Amino acid sequence: MARSQPDFNRLRTRVRQKDNRELYEKASVEYADYFGRIRSFGPVHTKKIYRLWLNRRFQRLWLDPIPAFTSESAREEREFRILVLAFGKGFTHKDGECLIKAWWQYHGIVPDQMPYMVFRQTIFMKAWLFTEPARSRYEERQRAKREAAERKRSDPSKTANRIKGILSNGPVSVDGVTEQLGDVNRAAIKKQLQRMHQRGEAEKMSSGQYRLNPTETRNPVILDAKPAPDPLSEEENRLLRLIQIEYPVDAAKFRDWQAKDFFRDLIDRLKLYYDSSEPSPPVAESQLGESPKARLPF
Repeated sequence: MARSQPDFNRLRTRVRQKDNRELYEKASVEYADYFGRIRSFGPVHTKKIYRLWLNRRFQRLWLDPIPAFTSESAREEREFRILVLAFGKGFTHKDGECLIKAWWQYHGIVPDQMPYMVFRQTIFMKAWLFTEPARSRYEERQRAKREAAERKRSDPSKTANRIKGILSNGPVSVDGVTEQLGDVNRAAIKKQLQRMHQRGEAEKMSSGQYRLNPTETRNPVILDAKPAPDPLSEEENRLLRLIQIEYPVDAAKFRDWQAKDFFRDLIDRLKLYYDSSEPSPPVAESQLGESPKARLPF
């Protein structure tokens, strides 16, 4: 008996849906394991972790098993490629550390302290310097997105800004705003006013009318401008670039950190890890078993 075409199509659709569901469940488990391992080593942003996982090349590098006979150079090549993809997706130095430690944990690799320090000064720094153009492009894209979002928020044709203009003249009810705008339905205006109330931009009165929050209409207080600080010296600029490898610090934050107790210990640790021009300080016998990370005072 010949098989009817509709039944065949229904069977094929059912099989395809079952296969897709199994693949989806498997991918969900793999992503949950990947996400949990990275977050166990540090507070890496969720969006960064997700964007990196969407890259198929990264998934292969992360999931493919490492044979027991794999050479050291082959493993270092895979570590380099993982870091290149991560730094190109906005991962910072500390995020990259969490990622590599999670990958080591996933494949059962337990490096000693000395091999880890060598890795930081070789493969890690090589990937960081290699991705400098990609990191610059990523920052430019993020800056463009922030500027576009700011322009959208300040657009006078946006409904929220039009409502603010109406409320600046005095308290108005939802029906009054709807009547003045004319081209926006009442439900959308009511929802927008509720959001403005939740954000603290508008205030709901007992009469049911809305008005701008007094802090929104208050004239800003103009303070005396502080004198501009002296520019950083060449040595201070070098130390600032050294700190920026791990921390997003600007010149003002750098000057604030200079007065802190942990600043000297932080500089010594960063020089030990990244600054090859600085000679390594002598290590006391009491510090032979101490990890450099453990001496970070915060």
